[in-house]
Amino acid sequence: MLEFLKIQYRYRRITAEKLRSYVPKIITAKQFEQITGRAYEDSTTDAME
Repeated sequence: MLEFLKIQYRYRRITAEKLRSYVPKIITAKQFEQITGRAYEDSTTDAME
């Protein structure tokens, strides 16, 4: 699954925002960072503060 998502992201068929929604259900935060090259920031912690 990880390789498939990498390819989809590389060819712009999936966005970083969509990938972020897959954490932690399908991929880990570390895998998100491997795919996108961006640090994973959990948006739910911002809403709680």
